[in-house]
Amino acid sequence: MASTIGFHVCSGLPIKSSPKKPAPRTVLRISSIATQNEATASSSVVVPRRSGNYSPNIWDHRFLQSLKNDYAEDVFRSFKLTTDCFMDNMCYDIKGILSLYEASYHGFEGEEIVDEARAFTCKFFKEYLKQDEINPILKEQLVHALALPRHWRVKWLESHW
Repeated sequence: MASTIGFHVCSGLPIKSSPKKPAPRTVLRISSIATQNEATASSSVVVPRRSGNYSPNIWDHRFLQSLKNDYAEDVFRSFKLTTDCFMDNMCYDIKGILSLYEASYHGFEGEEIVDEARAFTCKFFKEYLKQDEINPILKEQLVHALALPRHWRVKWLESHW
């Protein structure tokens, strides 16, 4: 019995076939077909498109930094008395003071009211942590916040806080 040798059409590799087995069919694979639609072939209408050359936006980083935000300072001023010290009756709202402490880190340079709020809250928390009758969960949150503000921490590590 003689065997025949043929070549594969797509790969060009030799194919050995025996007379017992039928020769494999060769299939030509067409990778792409370029056709032209009648609608696209006959119409040569050019549709004008809008240009991508827009003028630059005036809301760049420097412009936004030049805007003064008086509202942020007004929020902190509401916590102050006329004697220029923060209110003493805030000692019952520990979570509010914790929020004030976290918000004080979002201020810009030159905002003295924000620096005063941070100094007040740090001093208050250090005195508050010296007490014996503190909720252990709240104490842990305060120690955690005093170590490093929440927005400075890695988010995926702090997901349980």
